[in-house]
Amino acid sequence: MAADIETSPSSSSSSLQNHYPTIDPTTFDLIVYGTGLPESLLAAAAASAAKSVLHLDPNPFYGSHFTSLSLASLSSFLELPSSSVDSSPLPHPPTAAEDTSSYEAVDLRRLRLYSDAETSGNFPEPSKGFLVDLPGPRILYCADAMVDLLLRSGASHHVEFKSVDATLIFWEGKLCAVPDSRQAIFRDRTLGLAEKNQMMKFLKLVQGHIDSDQCGDGGTVEEDGFVRIPADDLEMPFADFLRSKRLPPKIRAMILYAITLADYDQENAESSKKLIVTKDGIESLALYTKSVARFPNALGAFIYPMYGHGELPQAFCRCAAVKGALYVLHMPVCALLLDKETGKYKGVKLASGQDIFSHQVVMDPSFEVPSSISPPNVACEGLNASSLSGRVAKGVCITGSSIVPDSSNVLVIFPPKSLYSDQTTTIQVLQLSSNVAVCPPGL
Repeated sequence: MAADIETSPSSSSSSLQNHYPTIDPTTFDLIVYGTGLPESLLAAAAASAAKSVLHLDPNPFYGSHFTSLSLASLSSFLELPSSSVDSSPLPHPPTAAEDTSSYEAVDLRRLRLYSDAETSGNFPEPSKGFLVDLPGPRILYCADAMVDLLLRSGASHHVEFKSVDATLIFWEGKLCAVPDSRQAIFRDRTLGLAEKNQMMKFLKLVQGHIDSDQCGDGGTVEEDGFVRIPADDLEMPFADFLRSKRLPPKIRAMILYAITLADYDQENAESSKKLIVTKDGIESLALYTKSVARFPNALGAFIYPMYGHGELPQAFCRCAAVKGALYVLHMPVCALLLDKETGKYKGVKLASGQDIFSHQVVMDPSFEVPSSISPPNVACEGLNASSLSGRVAKGVCITGSSIVPDSSNVLVIFPPKSLYSDQTTTIQVLQLSSNVAVCPPGL
């Protein structure tokens, strides 16, 4: 059975009982809580494997923390209380098939993902005409594994992409175009003849190594007509490898930050939080090369989904619904149901008061399972100090004109130390226009 139920609860208990739907059946193979991208992928996979799936979300929209919201909705979403139970459960008749004395309810807490949020000025009109990505700014390689998954699963029928027209890098006070092909390298007037020759020689070496990998395993010298990069070089820092090939700083910056999209300073191995080795750098270059002109309507290497990244989890939710998954939005889960004797997970208690049972449950990481319990059939990584790898500062600006004339969607890279001497991370700026339906026409 596939369904899509949206609720609109009011403040009183009687009204809540009237507005919250009664879910039938009450037992599933899998309950998924949160419609973010990872959860939606799992729901679609389980439904495709003929498992019965109940997919819930406390929000009135799909996507959870992977959604795209209007400006007005964004402010209210970011200001959610930081550590609270979603709602108090309401009385509900016990399920006849289950003995309620055999299990206990353990309350969940919902954690805040954003440490700080600030808005200034008035929203432009019409504010609903603007969509902001919660996970963005983010672009996809045309040959990204996510794109391949969308194609294989059929989810690509539910989402449309537009090409990123140009990639620019800020270098020595100017914005420079990042060439995406051999032809573009030779046309680039900002590169000298020696730089062009060095870059072409390097790309030939990389392509030879990639081709030799596709032909089979081998040594470090000529093989099947191709030359492989020595194994020792593959384990060295990628920035050192680029320097060993006598590539100038500007070309190195383009490869490291605009093609492989490194987040941290790669030129200083001691202070870099995430150093890319040559093997990983070559793989990223191969992905970039494979992405260029992969699709007829995307001549560059990068694409962006129409209506924002919130369309990606929705696409997988639609696939799951077609396979029989049941969807209920605006339905908070208040507690997990655990067997009193074994401590194993049995089900969930909803805000409606209804108990729903399943063999397994998956929850997005903003819901915290009490540390005193750890049922083996509950999948929830959770947010805590040990699982946080870092923090990201994001900003949204509305401009009246394009960074580059006649270009709608542009990726701008500010490498480490390009703006100020203590800058240790890459700053990415993604300009989006009305052709991806995230702002009104004319912007």
